[in-house]
Amino acid sequence: LDHLQTSLSIPEGALPESLKINVFLAVMYDSKDTILVENQITHISPTVVCGPAKSSFSKPLILKVPHCAEDVGNWKISLFYKEEVTNCWKKIASSENDVPSPQAYIQLDL
Repeated sequence: LDHLQTSLSIPEGALPESLKINVFLAVMYDSKDTILVENQITHISPTVVCGPAKSSFSKPLILKVPHCAEDVGNWKISLFYKEEVTNCWKKIASSENDVPSPQAYIQLDL
């Protein structure tokens, strides 16, 4: 989704060659698809959906999304995942490394 500055990279060897899956990536604009924010939390990027759900890869994928953060040293960046079964948002990574056993890592490119 170059026109939205959003991409998902799957490295070679992340899936067995014999396995074929259709992967999708979408930017969501409907407010019902976004996380409800609490006080002192600001959305700095769009809500992105990728799938299929429950896909397993042997190497990390790279999801790139645009953000509006300036002076990132003053921000605590968190990445959230929406549980398919419970429909609840769960923090899976943080720039302050305060998530036990993170399922993802955050890298901010300026």
